[in-house]
Amino acid sequence: MSGKDFVKDAIFLYEEAALSDELKMAGSIAAKFDALPEAATTLIQTAHTLDEAATLIDQFKAKTCSSNYNLAVLNINKLATNDLRFLLKPEVLGNPQAIFLASLRNMAGQTYACARDKVQCETVERERTPSCIDCYSAGNREAAAERIAALMAAYLKEGEERAKAKREGLPFTGCNHIEELLKKSPSTLYGWAGRSGFNTRIVSE
Repeated sequence: MSGKDFVKDAIFLYEEAALSDELKMAGSIAAKFDALPEAATTLIQTAHTLDEAATLIDQFKAKTCSSNYNLAVLNINKLATNDLRFLLKPEVLGNPQAIFLASLRNMAGQTYACARDKVQCETVERERTPSCIDCYSAGNREAAAERIAALMAAYLKEGEERAKAKREGLPFTGCNHIEELLKKSPSTLYGWAGRSGFNTRIVSE
């Protein structure tokens, strides 16, 4: 499944095969992430159809004793709402935090609402940094890919710190890696439950 000597984390990346080149992000994101230290111990599985996704997920679970993915990166452009709901089922990907990629002119409103519901539910639960929705356009794909790769690494870092706290029997108080990146982004919708309450930013193309 992976030629790496040691795999600590697993990321599932989904992008519809039918997307036009100007909307495709998967290859650029994977390349940007591969240049980061976290890539050395991270498995990335990329699917472009739901059938391909089901096969990869089954193979992953068979070789990891039904482990869950640490993170999902899902391009929701041209993605049917029911397909997104399928991927988000706990028994499929394992309910990981997710980075949703969206071009506001190229996605269905119901699909966007489904992604937004996951973001907002996790904000209320406050068990971990919520998932987020990152909006991009054809003109800023490369910058967006670099931002997403950094976010991927930050989410993995939080998971590592949360697991360490659990092993040591200490309360997990959170880390600021993800929040720092989200606050710098002018095009990300995210929820953050803290002293300042619920902050949401939506910036269209």
